[in-house]
Amino acid sequence: MGQLLSNLLENAVLYGKPGSPVTLTLAGRADHVTFTVHNMGEPIPEHLRVSIFEPRKRGNAQAERRAPNGLGLGLYICREIMRSHKGALALRSTLEHGTTFQGTLPRHAAAVP
Repeated sequence: MGQLLSNLLENAVLYGKPGSPVTLTLAGRADHVTFTVHNMGEPIPEHLRVSIFEPRKRGNAQAERRAPNGLGLGLYICREIMRSHKGALALRSTLEHGTTFQGTLPRHAAAVP
């Protein structure tokens, strides 16, 4: 989970509007927990949102300028970590509200036969 949050927070800092806050929010419910990582800045273009969790996919030219040595694996790793914990990772990104990655995890792991 540390790697997951590290990747999301690093991306939020790299791609957010300089000088604007990055927030991490956690919430617990009876059956699941959620977290969000949010930043303001240019939204992720709609056409990139469908593939952004795939390996070696970079967001756009801005991604190359801000993280030229990146491999394009960060969000893929995040998605796989969530899947391995039976969770889900969602993305919302608009000019008005910024970019938010939301993770949802079950509070209790299902019994493995």
